[in-house]
Order: sequence, then structure tokens, then C-alpha cells
Amino acid sequence: MTAVLLGLTLAALRIFQPEFWIAIFPDDAYYYLRTAQNLARGLGSSFDGINKTNGYHPLWMLALWPLASIFRSPEWLLRAALAVQVLFAAAGFGFLALAFRESGRKMTGFMIAAALTVLNPLLVSTFIDGLESALYFMTLSLTFLLWARISEKPPARSAAWLGIGALLGIVFLSRLDGGLLALWMGIAILISDRPLKSRIKKAAGFGLGFLIIAAPYLIYNLIEFGHPVPISGRVKAFFMSHDPKYLAGVAALFVVVAGSTFILHFVLRRRLSGFAGTLFTYAEFCISAACYYLLSPAFAFAVWYYLPALLVAILVFGWILSSLPEKERKGLVSALAGAGLLFICLGYLVFFFPGAQSFLKTQDEVTVWIKTHTRQDDLLAAWSSGAIAYFSGRQTINLDGLANSPEYFFDYRAKGKRDEFMKKMGVDYIVVYYHFDARPPLDKFSFPVKTALELKTSYRGPGNFFRRSTITYYVLQTPFAEAAE
Repeated sequence: MTAVLLGLTLAALRIFQPEFWIAIFPDDAYYYLRTAQNLARGLGSSFDGINKTNGYHPLWMLALWPLASIFRSPEWLLRAALAVQVLFAAAGFGFLALAFRESGRKMTGFMIAAALTVLNPLLVSTFIDGLESALYFMTLSLTFLLWARISEKPPARSAAWLGIGALLGIVFLSRLDGGLLALWMGIAILISDRPLKSRIKKAAGFGLGFLIIAAPYLIYNLIEFGHPVPISGRVKAFFMSHDPKYLAGVAALFVVVAGSTFILHFVLRRRLSGFAGTLFTYAEFCISAACYYLLSPAFAFAVWYYLPALLVAILVFGWILSSLPEKERKGLVSALAGAGLLFICLGYLVFFFPGAQSFLKTQDEVTVWIKTHTRQDDLLAAWSSGAIAYFSGRQTINLDGLANSPEYFFDYRAKGKRDEFMKKMGVDYIVVYYHFDARPPLDKFSFPVKTALELKTSYRGPGNFFRRSTITYYVLQTPFAEAAE
């Protein structure tokens, strides 16, 4: 049923949102898709087909690579990726439903929580986004189910703990932040009421299972890119806040919220069911992940970062609803139906708000212009370059560094030598957009550029708290393009 309701939500968006693919898939999703296309073409792990990158979570890329080999059309690759994400999400909800049923609670509460989630496009966008999110959701959900089972009846065999550790390794490869969940699960093993020798043996098996899966990826990164962490993570760490007061605030938030949750978990551990104990572990994980994201405030507001929190909220909401007496539950369901309907309407408003449509339309117009006014072998450079590269079909160097090589970011961008890199690469066109600044950015580069395209639009949407702002897109021609002509 969840898959059907999710399909209805996506169908409504597809019918009524003209810029469906740009609206539902953020720009980062096209970093994956474009890199997968280049892998399928034999160009290696590269977004632009020139510079090597590892700026992605590996398991989703491994899923997209064969899809890109089969579906050569950009439109069909998008459809295939969306279909796979729907299947992953449906499987994830299935695992959560099974965990909920095994907890002994009535399924009504979970069904209501799941339905309110998949009918709301704003919540759907946290796991159907062209990124690793649906795969991450599925692996987190499967892990929740299995961890609740072994917490209820801990197996004596070391192989079982080795296996659950390996599963956490898969969660880690789905999204590297999942390593925090492995950490909290290791802690959960160590604070259990089992004999100390048994706890150490289980934790060792768990850790070994995790490393068997996770270590080869980290070693590959170290050998190929000089660091175990992918470049996207290193870029975000580079822009971590250096404000002592802000960092102290994040640390205090973590200590208070995560600490109180952990203390409560520790005190109640002997009385908690497997399901409830797992909820505590996941809550500790969600708090840790949120505080980690807040360390780099420039990147902290991507909605898909908080997918684990949505998973916990679905289960907690369903559990509370199922725990109410029948008479109270009926009244609350009616109230929730009304509140849920309003929240669903708000979700659609975010996607269909008239003031936000012009930005999406302008981005599409820029892509069309590039396809019709540049040559197939022209080299582009852009910030937020995913959709531009994917839909234009042009080789596009990623200037923010998230999907470029470590050499570019640390040897050029971080040292203020971005333009030197573009000269070295022979970039023909630069694609950029600015908020409020109506002047062509001709003086923002160390080499002369001229405006090939200028498109101005106004935007009002959730990204700027529904205040109207002006956005101007520029395509700038470099002297290297003129020399080639």
C-alpha cells in the first residue's frame, strides 16, 4: 500500500509540476547521475570526464552505474533511478512495518504515520531525491528490524554479530554518516546487562563485521585520492565553523540532548523491549548526526540529511498512536486527519508555489540555451553544476569542489587559484547565478570574460522564507572559447 500511495504523490507532482525533474531531484543528485554516465562510458569515476572524483556515497553509485549502462538516454536514466528509489523506499517501509508488528503494537498507528509521510511531497523529498537517500532509508530500516530482533533475543553465536556488523558496514556505504549508528550500536552492546566477557566478544565480532565491509572502501580512497574520506566530506569539513561560541553551543547541545537520552537509555535498558531499545539507539544516532551537520552551517539545511530523524518520528508517532485506548484513538485520528491534510497541503505549496516556479523555468532555459548555442566539445565550468551538466550534455567542471578532484580543491580553490585552474583546463564558458546582484560579474575573474547570456528572474519560495528576491543567471564566454573559434 505504501508504494501505491507514494506512486500517487509522485504522479501528482509529475502532472502538475512542469519542471518535475529539477524540482524533485536537487542539483547534487545530478552529480551522481552524470558521474554514473561517465562510468558507463568508460571515463572512470569523474563528474566532468576529465578530473577524478570520489565525491559521492559509494553504494548508490554502484546501483546507478549499471542503470546508466542500460539507459543511455538522460530521460530514461532519470525514470529508472526514480523507479529504483521507489522500490527501495517501499522495501524500507516494509521492514519498518514488520518491526512494528513484531513489537506487539497494533498496526493502525504505523499505517497512519506511514500514509501521512508518503502523501506529503515535502517529506517524500527527504528520501526520493535522486541521491542515496532511498537506499539509505532501506538499509536503516532493515537494520532497525534486525537489531530489534537480536536485542530481544541476543544470539550466542559470534557469526550473528559478525553479520549485523557487516550490515552496518552496508549502511555506512549507503551514507557514510551511518558510521555513527555503528558507533552507538557498539555502545549499546557494551552497556547491556550481559556478562562482560560476552559483551566484549559480541562487540569485537560486530566491529570486525563492520570493518570487513567498510575498510576496503576507505583503503581505496586512501590509495586513489590520498585520504580515506571522499572529497565531498573533506570540502564540508573545510568550511566547518571556526566560531568558538558557535562550536561551544553545538557541543553543549550534543552533551545535553544526546547525554540525557543516553542516560535514560542506560537506566531503562533492562526494562526496554528490543523495539524500544532500538528506538533509543536510533535517537542517539539522529542527535549525533544532526550536531555533526551543524558544525558546517553552510551545508546543514539539506532536508535529506535528516532522513533518520524522519524514520524515528514515523515509528514514535505510530507507537504513541497505537498505545492510546480505542475511544481516545478514534478522536485523535480525526484530529490528526485534519492536521495531516493541512501539512500535506503545505507540502504541495512548497512544490507548486507560483513565486518559486520562475527560478526552475529559468534554469531550464539556461540549459536549453547551452545545448543550442555551444558546441558539443565546449567545456563548461559552474557552481551547482549538476543539472547544467546533465541536461546540457556538455563536459562541465564542478567549481564548488564537491564533485571534483582533491587536487582542484586543495591546490587551487582553497588557495585562491580557481581561475588558474580554469585557464589550465581551457574552460570555454562559465555558468553562474547571483542573488540580488544585477551587474554582470565581468570583474570577478582574473581573465576577461564577456556575457553570452543573461537571464533575470524573481524568486519567492521556502529557500528565502517566501520573500521575493532577484536571481540572475549568466553564461560567460572566456577568451579560451574565442581562441578556439
